Amino acid sequence: MDTKTKIIKTATHLIQTRGYNAYSYADISKEVGIRKSSLHHHFPTKAQLGISVIEDYCEELANALTHFDRDFISPLDRLRAYFALYFANLENKCACVGGMMAAESLTLDTSVLVAVERFFDLNWNWLIKTLLEGEKEGQFFLTANVEQHANQFISSLQGALILARARNETKIFTDTEELLLESIKRPN
Repeated sequence: MDTKTKIIKTATHLIQTRGYNAYSYADISKEVGIRKSSLHHHFPTKAQLGISVIEDYCEELANALTHFDRDFISPLDRLRAYFALYFANLENKCACVGGMMAAESLTLDTSVLVAVERFFDLNWNWLIKTLLEGEKEGQFFLTANVEQHANQFISSLQGALILARARNETKIFTDTEELLLESIKRPN
């Protein structure tokens, strides 16, 4: 792994465990084993590093969503795989990069905030497509407009991840997952 990638991955982990505003270039320098001047060579500002982190995270998410669309026939199975992405963060004692950065949105540089918005748009657009497909196939029954359901899914998963971490109870997350699926289940 090259130095630039190590920096991005280290910053990602620090954001997931501490938050965007709670890490410094000194933290990254120490973890990666480079001088701060070398770090500034790759990322002159923390905002540039923050953008790179969220772009890398978006790329990983986009690859996962493409995999789900290709490998899971059922929209329900795709949703379960999507939930598993969040659960993996919980198992790794981390939070979602997008969620952590969104929580600090009032203090983010505008350019970083735009990147965070792209992350949520990626989630939102995929959820809309998947929910509509599930409704068309008769798997899902949407009781509100699809945008509202997508908002509910994202906000519920982000909140469940935070609460489950704070209480150290994975059941909070799994209960939320099941309630979300029940909310779109086709009535008998």
